[in-house]
Amino acid sequence: MQAGRHAPVPGPLQSRNFRLLLACNVISVTGTAVAIVATPFAVLAIGGSASDVGYVAAAVLVPGIFFLLLGGVVADRLPRHQVMTAANALQALAQAASAALVLTGHAQVWQLIALATARGVGWGFYFPRQRACCQRACCTNYGRAGGISLPCAGSG
Repeated sequence: MQAGRHAPVPGPLQSRNFRLLLACNVISVTGTAVAIVATPFAVLAIGGSASDVGYVAAAVLVPGIFFLLLGGVVADRLPRHQVMTAANALQALAQAASAALVLTGHAQVWQLIALATARGVGWGFYFPRQRACCQRACCTNYGRAGGISLPCAGSG
């Protein structure tokens, strides 16, 4: 190999769209994971009870499940990158607002429930489109992700 030349990138990583999707998913999943861990501590830190933690968790889960159905319909009718960008922006803004309220000492449980609901709605719109984009980006040219087993490359 000549100096300054790199080995070709294998499989789906050759696709710019797949690399962008992968980077966005890593950022989004990391943020969601941090929120899942941090939110119960935030609720307890502002004086909430164990029941309040459950209410906040349900506020993410219930709209997320409900909007999966609507999100799938919307995802089939609108440009996928716009749906994913808007849904991720909603989730990020809701989580940033939650963090700002908690860090400034102004958070109340009802506010965290409302912002958790917004996160759930965003996730419900994001997830169906993400699945479709991932399958298209990694499976179209490379079969089942070029022999790599990815969660997004599963049947469905």
